[in-house]
Amino acid sequence: MQASTQSYALTDQVAHALRHLLAEKSTPDNLYHIVIEAVERPLLKTVLHHVEGNQSLAARMLGISRSTLRKKLQHLSIIE
Repeated sequence: MQASTQSYALTDQVAHALRHLLAEKSTPDNLYHIVIEAVERPLLKTVLHHVEGNQSLAARMLGISRSTLRKKLQHLSIIE
C-alpha cells in the first residue's frame, strides 16, 4: 500500500471513530485531548515495539527529539 493510500485509510478510520464517539456523547469535553491521547499512545507503543525499544530510532522515525519522546512516554505512563 502506498503512503497516500495508508494515510487516507488512517484518516478514514479516525473520522469513523470520531463519529461514533460523538454519537455516544452529546457534548464531549476536551475532545482534542481525548483524540490526541487515543492516537498518540498506540502510535508511540507501536513504533517502540517496531524498533525493539530503541528510543533514539523511534524518535527519528516519529520526527521528534529523543527528549520529547521521553516526556511523552512519561506523560502517558508508557514503560518500555
